Amino acid sequence: MKVYKIIALLVVCFVFLNVASATIPDRTIRITVQVEQTKANGRKWDGWGGAPDIQVKISSDELGTMSSSEASNTYNSTVTFDIGECRGELKIEIWDIDINTHDLIGKGRIKTNVSKSYQIGQAKVKVKI
Repeated sequence: MKVYKIIALLVVCFVFLNVASATIPDRTIRITVQVEQTKANGRKWDGWGGAPDIQVKISSDELGTMSSSEASNTYNSTVTFDIGECRGELKIEIWDIDINTHDLIGKGRIKTNVSKSYQIGQAKVKVKI
């Protein structure tokens, strides 16, 4: 009888350890940004007429802030973020990264539970879950 109790205890411990060590499943969000050719004031993004250097930032209370690497001299960028179990909305900011002062392309909110397109400032943004 003691052997069965020991086996039962080992099974319970094994199950508990596996549940306790389980990781949050990866869940990614893919964001594609298409920036308009000019700023809202009609000027080019860069002083010499070049395309913007795009950086995407997302944030929430649950995730904190995550930033993409810079996509240089382009009007289009696609980035992917691991958002784990985050649900609801994320704040998004799209920036033109410059040497001195960065230009805000747009900021808004995106949903994490549906693939959808948005107009955010001077950019069309497609979100794929």
